[in-house]
Amino acid sequence: MPKKKPKILIVDDNPTQLYVLTRISDQAGYECTEAQSGEDAWEQLEREIPDVVVCDVKLPQMDGFELCRKIRDRLKARIPLILVTSMYYASEREAADTAKGKKKAKECGALDLFPRGEAIQKLPVLLQTLAAKVK
Repeated sequence: MPKKKPKILIVDDNPTQLYVLTRISDQAGYECTEAQSGEDAWEQLEREIPDVVVCDVKLPQMDGFELCRKIRDRLKARIPLILVTSMYYASEREAADTAKGKKKAKECGALDLFPRGEAIQKLPVLLQTLAAKVK
């Protein structure tokens, strides 16, 4: 019987970034599900709990911090949450500030917050490590 692939929910409203994060996750051995807004992600989470969530900070309807808080406060499952940011907006620049952003991410229930470039470099190893814990 083939090994069960861990499931990941990737949330990003930018189709190009969504594609890149999905490819990284797929190559790390994950079964990928995508959402393009915080609300869409929440609806998917109500139907099925993934093993990991990777989420952009800047999203329509519900930002990544709010989604993390909602997951932490309303779901009983402990899901590793990873936030990424492009740092295009003032609030995202603040979020990506190492001390402030990482503290805010942890307070929301996220495992970590990465600027997008750093996330693309570090995500493959992090996801492989998390996948090994799921199997």
